[in-house]
Amino acid sequence: MEYTELADYPTPSGIITEWIPSTRASDWTSDDRPLSTNHAAHLRHTRDDDISWIGTAFAIDQPLEPRAFAATLRTWIARHEVFRSTVATDAAETARRHLEPEAIAIDVRRYGRVRDSLEVYRHLEEFLATGVRAHSWPHIVCTTVEHVCSGPEQVDGDRFTVIFGA
Repeated sequence: MEYTELADYPTPSGIITEWIPSTRASDWTSDDRPLSTNHAAHLRHTRDDDISWIGTAFAIDQPLEPRAFAATLRTWIARHEVFRSTVATDAAETARRHLEPEAIAIDVRRYGRVRDSLEVYRHLEEFLATGVRAHSWPHIVCTTVEHVCSGPEQVDGDRFTVIFGA
């Protein structure tokens, strides 16, 4: 596997939309299973304000259909227990908590059109650095960038890029 830093990835200019998992506070339930050794070690060695994420980016050669994309993202997160789990920590202990799949929702925030790929990069860096934390949920967030054609107001409706961080 080859990794490319986000700064070296050719982010396109275009219309940015943020896709953020959400739930109601009352939907969290206690989970008596212990944390994995790796998860416990990661939490011991990080603070919640640490900027530490890994992600991926890929282009899709189809028009972005927001409802379908939100439903797909919600289904993917609901299917993977790790994305619907978190921990609650107090001075005495760390407790695992989880959500049932049907408790997942996706909040959609349209950031808007960005004409400069450097500005897209800066927005993505900020969004991922503030949107993903080891100690608080959600542990994964996503953006899409609908590509812009060469004209001043044209959007290439046949292609978009997905960028997510976890």
